[in-house]
Amino acid sequence: MIVELFVRFFTLVIYLSLLYELVGIPVPSIASTYQLFFTDDELNGDSLLLRVRRWPMVLKLVGLLLPTAAVVLIYLLPLLQAVWPRLSDGLHGVGPAGSLVLIVPGCLLAALGRFVGLSAAWRLHHDDGLAANQFDLQTRGLFALSRNPILLGMYFTFVGLWLLYPSLEMGLGFLLFLANMHFRVLLEEDFLRWRFGRRYEQFLAATRRYL
Repeated sequence: MIVELFVRFFTLVIYLSLLYELVGIPVPSIASTYQLFFTDDELNGDSLLLRVRRWPMVLKLVGLLLPTAAVVLIYLLPLLQAVWPRLSDGLHGVGPAGSLVLIVPGCLLAALGRFVGLSAAWRLHHDDGLAANQFDLQTRGLFALSRNPILLGMYFTFVGLWLLYPSLEMGLGFLLFLANMHFRVLLEEDFLRWRFGRRYEQFLAATRRYL
């Protein structure tokens, strides 16, 4: 009972930290679903990002909005289970749910993910006094180890939550999350090549995309 209460409390803390990151230190993305629904006169040529922005509305709804909505719903499953434990009965559980074998690494991974994500987001907002929406190219700190530390933190958090609330739905949702976000990363890389040119190419050569 104590372990279960701890897991539920820990889950709430994780999601509160996610809420703080999204609201308190938001990181704008040129490849966000919102941004992709609009064209940008600043872009030119035949870039991948521009081609996606020119998709017909139906394709955007099916290829962008629908997967994003599904990922958000799946990502919220652990929070819903923490608030309403009976929801777990309707999911296809996998592994020894509630076992310390999963709880300990799950908590460690989720906590690591939040630390990485919050640290990287904080740097984007406060490093050198720059606002994140200026799209400055960050290459120091965690960004010297990974080109996408905020997303990497989300991956760690997702896997950690999946270990705490193991289900087939969460596992499949993680695969969808990986595919959806990797596509967004490719779009952002396309934009950053155009924006920073040789400076970004040097960053690509020196730093891995994830790990």
